[in-house]
Amino acid sequence: MQGIRHIGALLAATILIWVGMGMADALTNSQFVTSIAVLAAFGSTLSLWLVWGLNTIEQQKQVAQEQHKTKRGGDDDARLAVLLALLTDDERRALKQRLLDDLAADGEAIPLAALLDESQRARSGRS
Repeated sequence: MQGIRHIGALLAATILIWVGMGMADALTNSQFVTSIAVLAAFGSTLSLWLVWGLNTIEQQKQVAQEQHKTKRGGDDDARLAVLLALLTDDERRALKQRLLDDLAADGEAIPLAALLDESQRARSGRS
C-alpha cells in the first residue's frame, strides 16, 4: 500500500514539473526559455525517478541481507549446539587445542592464541 502511495506522489510531482514547464512556455513565448524549461523538467523528472528506483533497489538488498543473516545464523547455532552436545569432554579438549594451534599459526607477530589467553585471564580477574 505504501508503494502505491509513493508512486502516486512521484506521478503527481512529475505532472507538476511538466505543468510548470508548460506554464513557462505559455508565459514567455521565448524559444530559449522553453528549451531551458524542457531540459530542467526532463532532468528533474529523470533524477526524481532514478533516486526512487535506486532507493527501492537498496532497500530490497538490505531486506534480503537481513533475511539471509537471520536464516544463516539460526542454522549455524543449532548445528554447533548439536555438535558440542555429541562431543565428549576429551573430544572437546582436543578440538579446543586444535583450534588454538590453528590460531597460533596464523602468521601474525602476536599469536591470536596469546591474545585470547590474555582476554580470558582478564575476564577471570574481573569476575
